[in-house]
Amino acid sequence: MRFRDLLCNPEGCPVAVQCFAGNVADPDTLASQVASLRVRYGLQPVAVVGDRGMIDQTRVEADWEPAGCDWITALRHDTMRWLADRKVIQPSLFDRHGFASVTAPDFPGERLLVCYNPLVADERRRKRDALLDATERAVREQAAADAAGTVDRDECNRRLGGLRRCKMGKHFDWTFDEGTQAFRSERNAAAVAAAARLDGLYVIRTRLTRKELDDAAVIAAYQSLARVERACRSLRT
Repeated sequence: MRFRDLLCNPEGCPVAVQCFAGNVADPDTLASQVASLRVRYGLQPVAVVGDRGMIDQTRVEADWEPAGCDWITALRHDTMRWLADRKVIQPSLFDRHGFASVTAPDFPGERLLVCYNPLVADERRRKRDALLDATERAVREQAAADAAGTVDRDECNRRLGGLRRCKMGKHFDWTFDEGTQAFRSERNAAAVAAAARLDGLYVIRTRLTRKELDDAAVIAAYQSLARVERACRSLRT
């Protein structure tokens, strides 16, 4: 047994903890905990705040809507890219507060709050540049080994295939000469720019109305997950 669900007050102070079997996934414990909180603490109404892994569309439809619970969560990165492709999310939306409220036909009755964190954006750019540089170095090293004959052709192709399939491989254009088997790669500026457009962005989604919780309060509620995570780390150590 190990603790899986931790209840904190708005300041992040632990109030209650529940233990479950260690092989039970977090999303499978949340609905029962919410039902327990309604009885134990007499909470009504209840709005559940969870990250994109805890509360996804499947959980919303299977657990929260039938139970009459409101929820606040975030969109997955692939969904964010999909909305960016359709111009629902774009840099021109942001005001001086660093967030924008949008709607999308694919999320009827929901508020989508697009938030921007410049510190996270800088860190993601730094990590991407470092990974791109590392991939380029690996390609150059492989080219040198191939030219020197220190690896055979099959091993060379295997290593190159691994580089093309790695996380950064999609940001490069690869060219192979069928006759000489020579290869080269160069950064695809458009692919890198497409990845960078979402740096520092996250999208919070909820069905709560502005009368129930305004935009700033919804964002604060989602960001409060960081305090719960900090409390979990403290308890584990």
